[in-house]
Amino acid sequence: MKPTRLALLALSLLAVGCKEAIVDPPGDPTAVGKPFVSSGYVRLMVNELQVDVDSLGGIGFIPLQGRGPKQYFPVGDTSISVIYQSGLWLSATQNGQPRANLVWGHPSPGNYTNRWGGRSLGVFYVTADSLLGNRTGWPTAYGAPTQPGGNPIHQVPVMYGDAMAWSALRSDSSAVSRGLEEVLTAPIEGIRVTQAVYGYRQADAKNAIFVRYQITNQSAAPLTDVYVGYMSDTDLQDATNLTGYDSSRALTYTYNYIGNSLPLNRSRYVAGYTFLGTPDENGYNIGVRSHRKMRKSAVDTEFGVETIHTPLQVRYALQGLSNTGQPMVNPTTGQVTTFAFTGDPTAGTGWLDTPPQDVRSLLGSGPFALAPGETKGLTMVWIARVGTDRADALSKLRDDVDHVRSTPELWDFLRF
Repeated sequence: MKPTRLALLALSLLAVGCKEAIVDPPGDPTAVGKPFVSSGYVRLMVNELQVDVDSLGGIGFIPLQGRGPKQYFPVGDTSISVIYQSGLWLSATQNGQPRANLVWGHPSPGNYTNRWGGRSLGVFYVTADSLLGNRTGWPTAYGAPTQPGGNPIHQVPVMYGDAMAWSALRSDSSAVSRGLEEVLTAPIEGIRVTQAVYGYRQADAKNAIFVRYQITNQSAAPLTDVYVGYMSDTDLQDATNLTGYDSSRALTYTYNYIGNSLPLNRSRYVAGYTFLGTPDENGYNIGVRSHRKMRKSAVDTEFGVETIHTPLQVRYALQGLSNTGQPMVNPTTGQVTTFAFTGDPTAGTGWLDTPPQDVRSLLGSGPFALAPGETKGLTMVWIARVGTDRADALSKLRDDVDHVRSTPELWDFLRF
């Protein structure tokens, strides 16, 4: 397949500690073609997927659109969606204490904020047309991507993909405990996370959305035992989903249960994500280290998402351990593992998720360290697929992941 054109030939420059005033340009956050705008959320509609990105780091509500001449997602299946809510999880030791930042989901948004200098920075939506010739209002001081060289305050803004939603988040030190979620009250102090959600119009990336994070330690204290992960509440249809993990591709995916209450054509849909680039430690890319069981449950003390209450439990989850720090055991082999649901749902072999439920998924990477002022990154891709049946859909999903991984100009801007 012909290589795709590159949307960016630069690294993000990080102006740590810069006190430039926040520019909050007016406008409709869903309008296409206007200069980049800032608001509570933006809607990215660059290809077959529709992505809502909110101002607190949440990514969600991605229905399969079925737009275009080929009706990629067939008419009549418009109720299929991909993500209800998803976002970045972080765990670190700071001044000897475990701390954590996370997009928690509804109704609790988590402990990130986009307020800087007393004002909301918002989410910036850009296309090639809106970016062309514009410099005013681009949040360079907060890590927005620019062309390299020169004075960072006046550099030329650049973007990823054909449309991008960009934001800068930091720890919300005023977050309060909602119910028993004490984890929200102990964020990592001085952390900054920039989030770029982007996509391409071209045929070989029409069902993919990319997310690039850069994590900066702006505190005076080193961060150790840092783990990073991505948690998703994936809804292909109500609560009839199952989760799998393709260990050869480090790919977590969600598929529909085939039951009497589920139209058979719904089994043709799958959606999944993988990390394309993870933080480095001692010169080596860490890679994916865990795929943990995640249950929507307020009573499952081992694997319930709602029973994660402390920063230490966030670390356990990102390490592939239970909420109480116990290892997972593959029931088909009896072996301790950090990777759940590695079986083959097409053949019905190996460790399979059961029963169908409102699933969650979590990929984890780490550990690594962040010195004061240091930045490390994470890049991932979301892909949704439909096939003639489940086996065909999974095959296409795996082929798409292989293609994206072997086309680094789509996402590896350190090399291109």
